[in-house]
Amino acid sequence: MLMATLVSLVFQGRKREQEQREKAKNAPLEIVRTSQPTPTRALSPPDLVFIEPAGDKPAGVQNRGLVGYKHVMLRIVYLDGGGRVLATHDQVLGIEVPPRQTVPVGSLDAADVPGGWVRRTFRILYAELAPR
Repeated sequence: MLMATLVSLVFQGRKREQEQREKAKNAPLEIVRTSQPTPTRALSPPDLVFIEPAGDKPAGVQNRGLVGYKHVMLRIVYLDGGGRVLATHDQVLGIEVPPRQTVPVGSLDAADVPGGWVRRTFRILYAELAPR
C-alpha cells in the first residue's frame, strides 16, 4: 500500500510539471521596459569653477571638464572685516553648464544678508550631471 501511494505521488508530480511546461509555452513573452536615467549628483566637482563678479564682469560658472552639469548648488559665505562669518546662504543656480563653457549666473544677492559684510566667498557644493 505504501508503495502504491509513493508511485501515485511521483506520477502526479510529473503530470503537474508537464502542465506547467505547457502553460509556459503558451504564456506571453516577457516585456522589459527601460526608464530614463536619474540625475547623478557630483559633490564639489573639481572641473566646475565659480567665477566671481569683478567690476562690470558678471559672475559665472566655468566648466573645465568633459561632462555637462545642471542645478549647481552654490554656497555664499558673508564675512565681516575680521573674517568672522556673518551669514551663509545656499543657492541653487538654475543653469546648465555644458562641457568646456562658461555660463553667467543671475543675481547672487540674498534678501536677508546682514549689514556690515566686507567680503564674501563662493563654493560649489554639488551639481547634477546633465543628460548627454
